[in-house]
Amino acid sequence: MISSTPKHIARRCQALTAPALQLYRPYSASPASARPPPPISNCWNCGKSLCTPTPTCAKMPMLRNDASSNSSTIKKPDPIPSSLLIDVDGCGAVQPVSLWTSFFDVFAISPPSFDVDLGALKQRYLRMQQIVHPDANSQRSEKERDFSETQSVFINKAYQALRDPLARAKYMLHLKDIHIDEADKGSISPQSLMEIMEIWEEIEGLENQEGLDALTHENEKRIADEVRALSKAFQIQDLALAKDAVVKLQYWYSLKQRLRDVHF
Repeated sequence: MISSTPKHIARRCQALTAPALQLYRPYSASPASARPPPPISNCWNCGKSLCTPTPTCAKMPMLRNDASSNSSTIKKPDPIPSSLLIDVDGCGAVQPVSLWTSFFDVFAISPPSFDVDLGALKQRYLRMQQIVHPDANSQRSEKERDFSETQSVFINKAYQALRDPLARAKYMLHLKDIHIDEADKGSISPQSLMEIMEIWEEIEGLENQEGLDALTHENEKRIADEVRALSKAFQIQDLALAKDAVVKLQYWYSLKQRLRDVHF
């Protein structure tokens, strides 16, 4: 039985995780323990009280083009709830991104869940971008155009984080003050590290497309298995188990990228 991990294997495996970490660094909302109860704020333009940025207190407005003024105006509120983007009930001014708004708040996923309907997520993302995109608010004031750009960037970062299982899991752990860096191997066993190195050596020794396809299929199965493990870990709120699954998933993502780089 292997009692420790050889240094050259540990170094190689650490390097394997780096691409995934570089690709999936989500925009950070304040960790849960550092987030005080959000205060009731007022619209910067008309002074009307705004509800706190929770998924149930605000509704997205629909925008229409007003032919007479050639500008975007507020129609009726969209029935899809979301975090506060525009002051629907007041003057209709674009609001700044709240410091307390998480990626899950943006897409009205409450409570935060690892199991996300990707189709619904994409539809909501596209709809919100239609509302807050700078091009849709080009006739507004300079201040609102700046807020619109910030909203658009924030929504895009939220979507990129939540659409991917690895990024979503890391973000959920981040909200619980659990952070995974490049050197963090969780409780992954030396045997698992050896397995990863053996797979890496198989990749290096590939000679044809058939072999590449077989290894790709095997790795996709590993990824699917780890995603299921993450779903279960978050459902039972076992954060230690979730962290270990994230570490393993990083390795499989890195191998996936390596396989994509192989060409015949």
